[in-house]
Amino acid sequence: MIRAAAGNDFGEPFEEAEIEIVRHYARQPLDIDNLYAACKVPLDAMRHAGILIEDDPSVVTNIFCHQVKVAKVTEQKTEIKINGTRKK
Repeated sequence: MIRAAAGNDFGEPFEEAEIEIVRHYARQPLDIDNLYAACKVPLDAMRHAGILIEDDPSVVTNIFCHQVKVAKVTEQKTEIKINGTRKK
């Protein structure tokens, strides 16, 4: 899903990145510890897809997670924004 969302040509992998993950929810927000724990799967997927060189602190310098309430279940989604330096 990460590769499909990024497209086949997402450029060179990031060698340093700050990542913002926004969870859009309709029913209940996650506890803050569960919100940050939920980052593991997308970060691992971005590493396996070649979007990140690695998912350790030498590459991922900061992770920001927050939640936004939406009106309908059909509006639920997760947005991932990456700001950083790509491998040359």
